[in-house]
Amino acid sequence: MKIALTRLGTKDLATLAQRMISTSNSGKYPVIVNHPLLINLQTSYTDYDQVYAKQIYSGKGKNVASADHERDLIYSNLKAFLNGYRKISSVPNFQFAEDLYEVFKTFGLDLDRLSYSSQSAQMKKLIAALELPENMQKLTGLSLHIAFAEMKIKHEAFETLFAEQASQC
Repeated sequence: MKIALTRLGTKDLATLAQRMISTSNSGKYPVIVNHPLLINLQTSYTDYDQVYAKQIYSGKGKNVASADHERDLIYSNLKAFLNGYRKISSVPNFQFAEDLYEVFKTFGLDLDRLSYSSQSAQMKKLIAALELPENMQKLTGLSLHIAFAEMKIKHEAFETLFAEQASQC
């Protein structure tokens, strides 16, 4: 007999539980009839089966992904602008771009590659930091206040859609 250790997914565990319940209910093995462990397994499986069979598709997946893409795009464009502008010391307000890029660095330069929830948490912190009066002054000095407002709006739109999707599951 060959034994291998592998990870069992939820579907595999559900199948295993179902087989154990069926075997115990068959009456073929009187030792396990009404065994407390199997009674507990059956109760747990019933609870799991109700959730497992629940329809969880909200229909908002494509909209959420699209909103995330738009949020990622404005974030990436702002980050790229600041990165490029800060490298040209002969342009006016290049130090503003350097300072703002440091704010982006503080919250991670790869926000657009994080999971929805991680990105949302970091994006909220980034927006709060950029809304500080000294940073708003720098955004205005670089004529980026409108782009920042757009990033904030796109983030809020994503948050709304994501919350709607989560509440329907």
